[in-house]
Amino acid sequence: MYKRFLQYKDASICYYIYGNGNQIAFCFHGYSNNARIFELLEAPLGDRFRLIAIDLPFHGETSWPRSRLTEIVLTEIIDLILAAEALPQKYWLVGFSLGCRVCIKLFTFRPAPVVRMILLSPDGLYNSIWYRFLVRTATGHKLMAFLLKSPRKAMPVLDWCRKLNIINTSVYNYACSFVHSKRESTLLFVRWVSMSKLHPNMKLFNNRMLERGIPVSIVFGKKDQITPRQNAQELRRFHNKYLHIALWDAGHLLLREKYLPKLLPLFESKN
Repeated sequence: MYKRFLQYKDASICYYIYGNGNQIAFCFHGYSNNARIFELLEAPLGDRFRLIAIDLPFHGETSWPRSRLTEIVLTEIIDLILAAEALPQKYWLVGFSLGCRVCIKLFTFRPAPVVRMILLSPDGLYNSIWYRFLVRTATGHKLMAFLLKSPRKAMPVLDWCRKLNIINTSVYNYACSFVHSKRESTLLFVRWVSMSKLHPNMKLFNNRMLERGIPVSIVFGKKDQITPRQNAQELRRFHNKYLHIALWDAGHLLLREKYLPKLLPLFESKN
């Protein structure tokens, strides 16, 4: 394992390289994780892959200014890392939870370098009216900013959302943990702002898959209450032959040693 830092404008990007193989894979972690969550893949895949795992803004050891991460910035960072490490221009994209949003945006913005994608417990597929309001409208952005800056005032809103079944019990309890912690609510706010431009367009994602013929493996956990398997319906409606959806007897965290027998076949180069 090698740890590197890339200076990008006012940011310092921390990334790790696992393995010495010829195939390149950029890996993006979930919310409140960091890039080292992919370390368990080094031993079984390191002879074939070079896994480049990046700490997202306000996670791990990445130092990030108060600015939004965009697909343009992401592609520039990837290109700089490839140049710094003298690596080939073709690569896989691997994401877990929040990191899947990053992968989808990268692929839809610039699909040409992408060889294959693996999306574990993907976030961002759910497209309800409330989701669109919060993440795609100026009013929704202001409401989220207000609630995240004023966590005590968020409780009545959370209670209302739970009562109307807009969010489930697990998500409600998870959100409450932020409300009662100033540090966590502050982190949530800066992370939400920095990632607020990275929301997938699923129709465009499907079209890019068809145009490029890129296989995409998506895995959901049966017991996952954070990114539940029902979200797969957003993709199944496309009937895309390049899209492979799997359902494991698992929760949200699929990057665990006990799931390696199921994880490793995803990295085979078969369509």
